[in-house]
Amino acid sequence: MNVLVTREKSKAESLSRLIKKAGGNPIEVPLLTFEWIHDESRDVIIQNLNQFDWIFFTSGNGVHFFMKSIKRHSKATEALKSIHIAAVGKKTSKTLKQYNLTVDFEPSHYTAEVMGEEFAAYYTPKKVLLVRGSLSRDVLPDFFSQSNIPYESITVYATKANRKEQENLKKTLYAKRLDAITFTSPSMIQAFFSLGKEAIKEEHLKKSACICIGSTTESEAKKKGFTNLIVPDQYTTAHMIEKFIDYVKKGRVSHE
Repeated sequence: MNVLVTREKSKAESLSRLIKKAGGNPIEVPLLTFEWIHDESRDVIIQNLNQFDWIFFTSGNGVHFFMKSIKRHSKATEALKSIHIAAVGKKTSKTLKQYNLTVDFEPSHYTAEVMGEEFAAYYTPKKVLLVRGSLSRDVLPDFFSQSNIPYESITVYATKANRKEQENLKKTLYAKRLDAITFTSPSMIQAFFSLGKEAIKEEHLKKSACICIGSTTESEAKKKGFTNLIVPDQYTTAHMIEKFIDYVKKGRVSHE
């Protein structure tokens, strides 16, 4: 049972471990790289961090690169101690805890849509800082604007296709029968097609199980032509694998 793991190298290990435990063979090909963004406009916001009473984080990468950004600003580090923090889900919350930061709000469902709606039902912020990546959707900015919630956003990292892995991906697609391909974001799917090109065959789109985290990832997978989709109710890698194991038990994967 070959499962293609497309997560970045630092996060692939935990998913591969789950796949092995389930009796599968993980094949790691990290499709994305993440780069810290540094610019003067972002520094101005960080230097005046005390104007915000809430900071929104929608990914673990956002946390890591934001903390890298404020390291050189002692006033910002001090101000952060008195600012409330919202995290989109458990993985992001766990990353924040690595920096000894307390999460004050986490939505019941790990999407930007639910995050905005549930937050507004309980809180009236003075001003929100939204920490983003270069490919983040505009769901929360649109929601804040429509709800008349004052906010600013900063982009702290860029998401790019991992060109170094292009030949490895093509080689894997040509040489291996893939029972499943895992994606945890729409940008991962876009990188798969950008890097895989002619090596992506009909069998990958129609026969391989496409295991996605999140409705936006599922939507992108459908748009790109995947038809054999598996989407867990809870957006975690553990639930991805649980869902796939159920799929295998129902006899939908050939083991010859």
